[in-house]
Amino acid sequence: VGLFAFSAYLYTIRAMYSRLDTRTPFLLNLLENTLNIALAVALYPSLGVKGLALSWTISYSIAAVVAWGILDRRLGVLEGKRSATVMMRIVLSSAFGAGAAWLILSYLDPSTPLAAIATVLLAGVVGGGIGIGGAAALGVPEIADLRATLTRSPSASDL
Repeated sequence: VGLFAFSAYLYTIRAMYSRLDTRTPFLLNLLENTLNIALAVALYPSLGVKGLALSWTISYSIAAVVAWGILDRRLGVLEGKRSATVMMRIVLSSAFGAGAAWLILSYLDPSTPLAAIATVLLAGVVGGGIGIGGAAALGVPEIADLRATLTRSPSASDL
């Protein structure tokens, strides 16, 4: 959950940088870090390291929503409902991929460093494949774009 919020936040921040806006990302980073520190101080005593992860997730989630709202207001073309639908499809397919990777990591017990590397690689390939396959099955448009790019024959202009 935290990784999704972090990625969504970076996505919006980079959009602001592409518009040569550095002030808004600075203020959003100030908001996110202030929230993170306050929540970490509040949650760590009772939850330990899990409290730090939770503070990180909450602060990035709030910052992502605020940043998305700012971008939507400024650009007016983010198609919030369509974007949210696509993101939910990606989250769902990613959850299936993460679940498959978790199963592999929890049931295989590598006893050597080489076996540990192989286990992580297997979990990554299977989890990633299920995540991408799930996104394709759920109709995420960017998967079709990726497939078209990968299967396209190079033209003279590409060389």
